[in-house]
Amino acid sequence: MKIQGKNCQYIVAAFTRGFSKYEEDFIIDKGYIIPNLFLTKGLGRLVGADNKTKIYIFYAEDISRIQDKEYSYGDWRNRYVLTNEQQEFMKGFIDRSEKNIQILAQ
Repeated sequence: MKIQGKNCQYIVAAFTRGFSKYEEDFIIDKGYIIPNLFLTKGLGRLVGADNKTKIYIFYAEDISRIQDKEYSYGDWRNRYVLTNEQQEFMKGFIDRSEKNIQILAQ
C-alpha cells in the first residue's frame, strides 16, 4: 500500500501475549489493556542500505471473543479455514485499522 507516496508493507496476524515485562508495564502504565489473544496489523517500510523494515504503526484488537463465541490462537492460524464470522471480523478489522489511524504529513 502507499502512504504519502511511499510504498509500505503490512501484515495482519493473530498473536498471544508475547511482550516482555518491560513492554507490558509500559503499555499498561499508559492505560491500555493487553488481551490474551489479539489480531494485529503491523505497517512498515523498507529503508536504508540493508533494507530493514521499520514498523511505524501497530494496531490491535481483542479476538478472544467475537459475538459471544470464544476463540483460541489456533482458530486464527490458517487464513484459509477461517469461519464466515472470522472472515467478516477480519474485513471489519482492516477497515477499522485504516479509519482509526491518521498519518499526518511531516
